[in-house]
Amino acid sequence: MDNKKITIRAYNKVWKIENRIYAIYNIRFPLPIKPRSIGYYIAVALILNIIPGYKMMHAVLRYAIPFFIAQFLLKKKLDGKSPIRYFFSLLKYFFTKYQYTERFKAVSGSKKIKINWSCSKGLKGGIT
Repeated sequence: MDNKKITIRAYNKVWKIENRIYAIYNIRFPLPIKPRSIGYYIAVALILNIIPGYKMMHAVLRYAIPFFIAQFLLKKKLDGKSPIRYFFSLLKYFFTKYQYTERFKAVSGSKKIKINWSCSKGLKGGIT
């Protein structure tokens, strides 16, 4: 038997191209930006504009706060999920709190389970 290592080449990296934006019109960015991060920034900025008094903040804070919130949403994981999926799951839980699945059918209503923990009866005469 010959114990030679065989290298199998894969082309997974060829098909996974990272999308980056280097410039918009003639404005070049100092660093390439992912389109997803731009989408998060715009969404957070639009949501924050609803808050009264947000537009009266200093311009640096008005643009920095959405940036840091967008970076948090892109980088961190809550309970193993992205924060947006976590918050949607949390909202789904609150709206469907009294619904559960039993034998592959959705059932609504609260199901009360009564557990009796009284262990004072014991065995008469002890253990034999």
